[in-house]
Amino acid sequence: MNNKELVLPVAVDDADDEASDSALIALIGAGDDDGFKRLLLRHGRRYVGLAFRLLGQREDAEDIVQEAFIKLWINPERFEQKRGVQFRTWFYRVVVNMCIDVRRRQNNIVLADQLPDVPNEDDAGDADLAIKERMLRHAVMQLPGRQQVAVQLYYFDGLDQTTIAEVLNMNLKAFQSLLHRARTALREKLIEQGAVNGEDGR
Repeated sequence: MNNKELVLPVAVDDADDEASDSALIALIGAGDDDGFKRLLLRHGRRYVGLAFRLLGQREDAEDIVQEAFIKLWINPERFEQKRGVQFRTWFYRVVVNMCIDVRRRQNNIVLADQLPDVPNEDDAGDADLAIKERMLRHAVMQLPGRQQVAVQLYYFDGLDQTTIAEVLNMNLKAFQSLLHRARTALREKLIEQGAVNGEDGR
């Protein structure tokens, strides 16, 4: 397999694939391309979604995740050395760190037209709600790197605090403090944008 052949899946359906992530990693280590494809199918979309929310650009998100999977395919021992760590947690950390590096190179500048559009699920839906949702995503994108990651993983990806602390390589108490600062900063930005009321936070 060469790098140009790697195509990220647009859908995930691994209900019939009972092999564990660790078993698929072992297959990759043995040179089994099928193991790699199955792992990519299982997790590719999840991590593209994460990178997209962190970077605001679909192409950048796909490039990041593709690079991360290629590194895993070339050197699966990187994960095998992390005994006692689930693949999802470890790979979250890999993708998050790569996204943070990209944002640092971009000086954390995110333009309004780079933000992901809020999907219009109902043509007759509430336009005001859509605007507020867009303002929320804009405010999240403006948070410092680790604060943004904390909000994204906790509120958008639904990971528990212990897992996110592992992803960010910090203890639980430190993560809870980071999340508190992120909430405070996010609320201040939403107040500045007029998305919430400064008195009652609504």
